[in-house]
Amino acid sequence: MKDRTNFVTKEQILNYRYNRSTVTKIFPKTIEENKKIFGEIIKLLKQVNPDIKIYSVIIPKYIETERRDSNELSKHISYFNDIIEENKGKYGLIHLDFKKISDISENDLYYYDAGHLNMFGAQVLTDMLNKIIFRE
Repeated sequence: MKDRTNFVTKEQILNYRYNRSTVTKIFPKTIEENKKIFGEIIKLLKQVNPDIKIYSVIIPKYIETERRDSNELSKHISYFNDIIEENKGKYGLIHLDFKKISDISENDLYYYDAGHLNMFGAQVLTDMLNKIIFRE
């Protein structure tokens, strides 16, 4: 638990695995399988409770990590967005993208490493989610 209060360092940002295979390669069979399973989960949730609100959330990375990672990640955006849009249309999925929220992503005090929120950042994001989800 104590490392969840640490703060990201420049060394962690420089040494982050920007060229990891899950980002540099595209696996069409895996994408199709994940798309199918994601849809089946949402469909099942709606069968159990037709009034359920289902949210998908993209959690922000530290802005410098995001900038360095964006070239490789950009290869995945179109098919990802297609999956999200399909499920928004079919099931009313509510999609929340926090990647570009500067209050979180630009504050290095909210990250314990280059890609993960620390306890302080997690609390800020949770507060933001609560305001969105429970405003109704």
